[in-house]
Amino acid sequence: SLSDADKGMDGKFHFKIVWPQRSGQNVQEWKQSSNPVTAVSQGVEGYEAVSAPFTAEFWGGLEKHTGSKSLLDGSVSKPHWWYAIGLVELYNNGIPGPGTIESQVELWVRTPRLTAATTTPAPTPAAQAPEPTAAPTPAPPVPTPATTAMCSSFTCPSGTVARPDADELQGSDSEKCCEIKEWRPLLRQTAPFVQPRDQWLDYDRSHPDADNFGDLASLSDADKGMDGKFHFKIVWPQRSGQNVQEWKQSSNPVTAVSQGVEGYEAVSAPFTAEFWGGLEKHTGSKSLLDGSVSKPHWWYAIGLVELYNNGIPGPGTIESQVELWVRTPRLTAATS
Repeated sequence: SLSDADKGMDGKFHFKIVWPQRSGQNVQEWKQSSNPVTAVSQGVEGYEAVSAPFTAEFWGGLEKHTGSKSLLDGSVSKPHWWYAIGLVELYNNGIPGPGTIESQVELWVRTPRLTAATTTPAPTPAAQAPEPTAAPTPAPPVPTPATTAMCSSFTCPSGTVARPDADELQGSDSEKCCEIKEWRPLLRQTAPFVQPRDQWLDYDRSHPDADNFGDLASLSDADKGMDGKFHFKIVWPQRSGQNVQEWKQSSNPVTAVSQGVEGYEAVSAPFTAEFWGGLEKHTGSKSLLDGSVSKPHWWYAIGLVELYNNGIPGPGTIESQVELWVRTPRLTAATS
């Protein structure tokens, strides 16, 4: 039914997408002049943000999805189908939303047709004798508002974390107080602790906040995004200044049997020293993984077997702690 009759005086559709079961922000509102339903190719015309907090995954309005996964998508002029509308098949057991997997989606249009069709003139009342004036009914007493707990005292369920502004929010449920985690920890190592590298695959995995933890064995293609790549970050928490290296790659370093990285793509990767190019299987005996691609070194070490200069080889420097994380659609699908 979407047609030019739904456009406003500015010649644009006024849309909003709602993900009702998403914690925190869950509405994307914008205008565009092109009709995504009748379009025959990708692209959006006349895009204008109204209240659009989500910009990840090439957001730019709704377009015709030219693949086979959905009717419409919001990853403009890309082959992905984030912000999917009219999904054909589930992706990681859910619906691709604003870079996360959601369990429900709605698309709305603000239309002048609706008010024109439902607004009718009020009937003119017939003349009648005035009603006798009744004694005013005493107003009921104003109830004293109940004290509402602050979100800072609410314990968020597994798979979610407290919202950054929890100290300022009132509430006592996960929808108001929590947001879904997108990053899943795979490893944390704190010097001087070391162990045989295969033990890092599954080490104290039920305590991901521990100083030493490993869950690398769980990494699989289900953690890849729509672009077919893993989205990783290494963090050196005790390093001064820049301490995060973020990138994508299509190869799984944990299941690899040889050196090398496929599909490397920097996201925010300030460190390039020591032959950095993503994470690979370390084919020596010093660590499980390393980032000195196709070299015998083990800088950017993940799963160190023995200390090097009393610490952990990082981005050309020796660090005292290292973490590896993956940004995964599996996490949001499991907790939505």
